[in-house]
Amino acid sequence: MKMKAIALKQYAEEKFKLSHYASRQRDGRGEEVEVKTGVIFEGIAYQPTLGIRSMLGMDHWMRTAEAHTVLGRGGKTGLAMSDTLMLEAAGTWEMEGLREANRNVYQVLRRDGGLTVSLSSGKEARLGVVDGSWMGGHWMSAFVCLGEGLTVGIDIEGYRTRGNELAASRTILTRTAALLGKGFVSHVLADALYGNREDFKLGMELEYHLVVKMEEEGENTMGPIVWAKELFSGVKRASDAKELGVECAEGTDAVRNIRYEVMIVKGVEWNVEKGEVICLTVAYVVEEHLKGKYAGQTFKYWVVTTDQSLTAVEMRDLGHTRWRIENNLFKELNELVGSKRAYIKDEKAKQALMLMWFFGWSLWQSYLLAMKKVIDRLSEGVKRTKSWYRRLFSIGKLRIAIDTA
Repeated sequence: MKMKAIALKQYAEEKFKLSHYASRQRDGRGEEVEVKTGVIFEGIAYQPTLGIRSMLGMDHWMRTAEAHTVLGRGGKTGLAMSDTLMLEAAGTWEMEGLREANRNVYQVLRRDGGLTVSLSSGKEARLGVVDGSWMGGHWMSAFVCLGEGLTVGIDIEGYRTRGNELAASRTILTRTAALLGKGFVSHVLADALYGNREDFKLGMELEYHLVVKMEEEGENTMGPIVWAKELFSGVKRASDAKELGVECAEGTDAVRNIRYEVMIVKGVEWNVEKGEVICLTVAYVVEEHLKGKYAGQTFKYWVVTTDQSLTAVEMRDLGHTRWRIENNLFKELNELVGSKRAYIKDEKAKQALMLMWFFGWSLWQSYLLAMKKVIDRLSEGVKRTKSWYRRLFSIGKLRIAIDTA
C-alpha cells in the first residue's frame, strides 16, 4: 500500500495538475483552519489507489508519515485530520470545484485519445453511460465516459426516490453539455427507463445519440418496438429480410462465450406531439450462453437508438457496453472505498466524497494503463534484443561453418 500513493503522486501532478486543482477547492469551514481544503481533497483522491474502505481507515492513514510526505508536509505526523473533520468539510464543500477537477481529467484523457472505444467492427465511438444507483443511504445518478481500460466518472446528481432518476440524469447531461460543449460524447448508453421521447429528444438537442437497452421481459409497449417486433416476425429466410429492409447478423462472441443472432431495422419513425418525428434504429438480440454461470440459457433484449449508421453487430456491442458503469465504476469503486456500502448520513458530504473518489479512481486507472504501456514497451525491447542476439549467433555459426568447410 505504501508505495502506491507515492508512485501515483508524480504522475498525477504531471498529467492532471493535481496540486493546482486541489488549490481550487473550497468548503464552508472558512480560511482559518489548520487542515486546508486542498489537503483533504488530495488525501481522499488517493483513497481508491490505497483501497481504504472507510473514512476511519482514511483517518488512520492521514496521520502517517507516508501520508504527510505524499501531501507535501514532509514527514510531519500528528496533524488532526480525523474522519469527523473530513466529513465536516465534505458536508460544506463547493461542488463546482470538484466537477471542474473531473472535467479536467476528461479533457486531458480525450486530448490524448484515451476516451474512445473500439467496437468489434473496428469502428471507434466516444461513449458515455448514465445510470442511477443506491449509494449507501442516498440515491444518485452518475455519468461516466468510457475508454479502453478506462471508466471515468464525470458527474453525479442526487435524487430523493427511485422515481426521480430521470430528472437527475437530465440535469447532469445538460450541465455537462453546457460546460464541455454539445457532442461531448457520440453516444450515451442507458437502460430501459430512458426509453421515452423526452430523453431521445434531449440527446438530439445536445448532439449525442441515446442508446437504450431494454430486456424482453413482459410486453414492451414502446411504439417502435411493437412495430419492429411485428416486422421481424415476418422474416423466415434471407429473401424476407431483404424485402422487408431488415439487416440480420449471427455469430459467436469468443470473449463472452455467447452465440448470438441480431435483427435490426432503420428509419423507424416515432411520432411525437406537435408533429415532431424521432427516427430510430431498432435491434432485437437473442443470445445463448455457451459457458460460464449462464451456460445453456438464452437471453433476449432490444436496443434502440437515434443513430442510423450502426450495424447489427455494433448495436449488440453497445447493448453490452452499457454494463460498464455498473461493473467498472459502481462495483469496482465500492470494492476499493466502500462507496455503496458505507452509510454517511449527510447527503451533500456523500456526494462530495463520490466526486473525489471519481477523480481518484480516474487517476489510478490512467496510471495503471500508463505503466502497462511502459512494461509492454520494455517487454518488446527485450524480445527484439533476444531476436537480435539469436540472429547474430546464427550468423556466427554460419561463418564458422564456412571458414571450416
